[in-house]
Amino acid sequence: MNSPGAGAHSGSLHTRLAPTPSGYLHAGNAWSFVITWCLARKRSGAVALRVDDFDPPRYRESYLRDILESLHWLGLDYDEGPRSQPEFHASYGFQRRLPRYLDALESLSRITVEGAPAVYACDCSRKQMQEQGGCRCREKNLDLHSDGVAWRLHSPPGETVSFREWGEGEKAAEVHVVAGDFGVRQRDGLPAYHLCSVVDDEDLRMNCIVRGRDLLPSTFAQLLLARRLSLTGFPSCDFVHHGLILEKGGDKLSKSAGSRALQDWRNRGDSPARLLQWFFQQFPEGGGGKTRKGGQVGDILSVFDPERIPRQDLSWEDLEAHLIP
Repeated sequence: MNSPGAGAHSGSLHTRLAPTPSGYLHAGNAWSFVITWCLARKRSGAVALRVDDFDPPRYRESYLRDILESLHWLGLDYDEGPRSQPEFHASYGFQRRLPRYLDALESLSRITVEGAPAVYACDCSRKQMQEQGGCRCREKNLDLHSDGVAWRLHSPPGETVSFREWGEGEKAAEVHVVAGDFGVRQRDGLPAYHLCSVVDDEDLRMNCIVRGRDLLPSTFAQLLLARRLSLTGFPSCDFVHHGLILEKGGDKLSKSAGSRALQDWRNRGDSPARLLQWFFQQFPEGGGGKTRKGGQVGDILSVFDPERIPRQDLSWEDLEAHLIP
């Protein structure tokens, strides 16, 4: 595998924390943040805070405040990004970046692949797509600028993309199989998550992206989107897809389900020590059992090995047991 960051963004490692202000952050978010932060700091890299406020109807000021307070509570610093809510709105909010996203959408509307449009309009509801096993709108040839239509990027059968998984080498997949024809514009005309995320990662010159293994299909989808937009930075990124913290039934922790919010601990006046101790124990040199070492994020950094990033899923029940004094 090429060294991390090789390619269009050669130089020091540059990664990001990219929480969404659509709910209160939970232990699974904290786990991902800690891995990201440790990887950057171990490699003397830079960390950006990129708040993904791409879904205006779900945005709440309290969720933005929770992001900033949670990072401070965990002891995770960052090198660029908003330090306060006013600074976020003044310099980083979705509306300030919207023209860049709309330009990317306009570019997609003009692109053809083997003579066929790269994007097409879709008027399917979620229920219709479930009933018919996916979107069937490509053959309808709907006008892209009709009211109330979403845009989907066509992923032709047989077209593959690949990336470097840190420590594991190249991974490849056929996007049509793993992600289908995914959305790039919503029905209300606003850009969809995949497009916003790719454009931001490109513009912020990211060269390493850390995310949960549940987002592996998103990685392949975004790489195809980057190809269509002729981006050079995002396709050269290294990726880390780590394991998740799972509930007893096997479901991942979820903001929308109100899972184990970090703010609940903060509101009780708890320190993050026990949570960080449990994270510490998940690393090869972090020990196990009843150890009470590792109560600060710096302790985790001391045992963090970039070549041995944990990929296994973790158990909320184990974490919950550890939190009991």
